[in-house]
Amino acid sequence: MLPRDFTTRSALCEYVEREAIEEPAKGLILSVTARFRHQWRIERALAAAYETAARRLNVTVEEVREHWSYQAAALLAAELYDLSYTAATTRLEAFRGLGKGRRQASDGTAYTAAIEAALAGLIREGCWSPGEPPNGPVFACTLADGTAADTVSQHLLSVSEREMIAAHSLAHVCGVPPLWWPAPYLRVEGHLGDWARVLNFLRSRMDESLSASC
Repeated sequence: MLPRDFTTRSALCEYVEREAIEEPAKGLILSVTARFRHQWRIERALAAAYETAARRLNVTVEEVREHWSYQAAALLAAELYDLSYTAATTRLEAFRGLGKGRRQASDGTAYTAAIEAALAGLIREGCWSPGEPPNGPVFACTLADGTAADTVSQHLLSVSEREMIAAHSLAHVCGVPPLWWPAPYLRVEGHLGDWARVLNFLRSRMDESLSASC
């Protein structure tokens, strides 16, 4: 097994130490192989997005890759959007299987970078849906007949995930600066009143679901 084949820095460190390799050679080995670990994490992030989209849309992973890769991009964008407005360590459900599964874990920053790189790669490949502008997922809101909707498939994101997007978007249109912004991979459209109504609608849906489960 070559040093570049190790998927985690800690595993490679253990290997190097068993080989009794000391600094500065040890540091060089860790440095020159970093891009291979990063690429592996990108592939894991993509796989998580594709598999979650396939499960939620009730199609195969191959179908998502061929026809609906923008849905996988929406999941990646949602994770980054949540990260932009909250310090919470819990990732969205789709990405909790990556590494230790937490944004603030020791490998959290590395996996966040991989998620961003995965999204950037999908956008470069032209993953947006027909009619969507070719500059990344758009989180927008519309109100039709009193029903809240958005440009992200309602079959893809859970009510709680859509509520998160609405809450962050409401803060965004209020002029609240994000902690971090994954530009240019994300745009938010919609007026203050629209996002407020969408948020209230989704909160009521969540309250109804909670009441029904009691």
